[in-house]
Amino acid sequence: MSSRNIFLTLLLGSFKLIAGMSLSGNYTPTYIQCPSNVTFVRPASEGLSDYEREWRAKRTPAVVDSLQSYLKNVNIADFDIDVYINALGAHESAVPVIGFTLSGGGTRAEMSAFGMIRAFDNRTADSVNAGTGGLLQAATYVSGLSGGGTALGLIAMSDFQPLDESLEQGLVNYTSPPGTSPVYNEIASKAEAGFNISITDIIAIGDNHQSLQIVNSSVDQYSRLWSDIQSFPGFSSGLTPMAILMLNEVIPAGLPGSASYNGTLIPAQESKFNGTFGSWQGRANAFTPIQYIGVQYQNGQPINNICVNGFDTAAFVIGVAESQTNGLVGQFARRDKIPYPPNEDVLEEEREEAQLLTPLQAFCMHTGPTRFAQYEHSDAGLQSQTDLLLVDGSEFWQENPLPPLLQKVRGLDFIVVNDAGGSELSTGWANGTTLHNSADMAKTFGLPFPKLPSVNTMLNLNHTLFPVFYGCYETDVPLMLYAADAPYTEYSNITELGTDFDNSQISLLWNNTLTLYSQDSNQIAANWTTCIACAATHRSLERLGKETPDACKQCFDKYCWNGEVDDSEPGFLSPSLILDPSESWTEWNASFYG
Repeated sequence: MSSRNIFLTLLLGSFKLIAGMSLSGNYTPTYIQCPSNVTFVRPASEGLSDYEREWRAKRTPAVVDSLQSYLKNVNIADFDIDVYINALGAHESAVPVIGFTLSGGGTRAEMSAFGMIRAFDNRTADSVNAGTGGLLQAATYVSGLSGGGTALGLIAMSDFQPLDESLEQGLVNYTSPPGTSPVYNEIASKAEAGFNISITDIIAIGDNHQSLQIVNSSVDQYSRLWSDIQSFPGFSSGLTPMAILMLNEVIPAGLPGSASYNGTLIPAQESKFNGTFGSWQGRANAFTPIQYIGVQYQNGQPINNICVNGFDTAAFVIGVAESQTNGLVGQFARRDKIPYPPNEDVLEEEREEAQLLTPLQAFCMHTGPTRFAQYEHSDAGLQSQTDLLLVDGSEFWQENPLPPLLQKVRGLDFIVVNDAGGSELSTGWANGTTLHNSADMAKTFGLPFPKLPSVNTMLNLNHTLFPVFYGCYETDVPLMLYAADAPYTEYSNITELGTDFDNSQISLLWNNTLTLYSQDSNQIAANWTTCIACAATHRSLERLGKETPDACKQCFDKYCWNGEVDDSEPGFLSPSLILDPSESWTEWNASFYG
């Protein structure tokens, strides 16, 4: 995992060497005759796929059961849990739809994403004791992009097994990347078979060397398919959430809608993987089953009835999700409208230096067959393309994979946003810009989104150091818990491409995230975990016509943004450890890295 910095150095030579390597075939797609009675492309206007609707029907009872045990652990004062659960049994439409988002941000985001999932898992004793464990089991969706997508890939491909087990089994491993030969061998036959390859393939093999292994099994990790998730015991039974990876499409130069920033094309839509691939908005407006993403279509049908099997290897799908192409160029350029921080000259110098990476753009984008050629429901420009260009989801001005969860057809009630990008400020901490970018996107496409304070207000009210709720006093929007990565027990603003963490260091970083979400088991903020439970059930209670418990009213008054504004220029954000302000970063760094 996250051995990207090793494999990027192989880029320029890799394409020359591939032809001379021995072929393994494990990563290589094959051509087959297409099956009959399959709808290969469907318009987004039809809503959820039959598969997702059927899966939701299985997931809903599991959510109700999990909510009951979760709420009993949290214990909201004067709230009759049994009456509520019985009401949900009689009114299935009132069952809350809960989602988590795992942001981009490289290795730092992976650590935070793992820590967040672990913090809400009822199989983690520390999390249950802290009052947060159990909400994961009540969630319906988890979306991820970039570093958060890498973490989600491991989690989904292990059928959401407890992360402590994954750590013990060596699946979460930052110290044992593969050698160069396995990288070349795995992608060689794919190129030999005529499929386009790119740096995505190199990242796919390098970053997923450990994470996709099956312990005590001879199954080749690179042969495992993302579509296999549909047959996993937990997921197929509705016992685990649906995993969605968010990507972005790039409009090639010369086509309507294309634009550039210093040679880097600006993405124009989001695409995602669950049981299907496609987009609700943007140019596709359509979906195809994930197992057929390697097929060349014309007007929604495979050309010459030829399909491709094995194009959706989990390694490749996850590799696309984390193929960030523009580095600092995009991450800083798209924040120019925000007047904070004051050290703009430093950021501009970094951006100019980063432009040296721009010539690699053509190698970095994944190129694959378009699935929407001449498909009447898709954009005319996309219909005319033969190839589809995909990149890391964070390339679309936002690092939080919110679009999949904002779709009205999914009906999300409560979304926990884990923001661990760290690209907004030179100190590596957040100022809320990427959340604002998501809100702007939602407004553009008419998607529900709670009102947000300005970036300055977020900083002045400490919304990026302490978690906060948005949307408590609004209707027709999902209630949102926003939690930016912050230094509670560890200075977690680590390098994006860190690769040298052992299990003890990983555990420390995970504990930092648990401390954030539990507010140190309610020691920092009284009754905080009660408020999370209140937020998770708030929209559900509204649909049932039931009164909000007094304990929830009190916590919303305390922890929900109430419209307060403070647009004065904030101080420069460089916090100390929240639980131990006396420990400097230098002291911590020496202790953490030993």
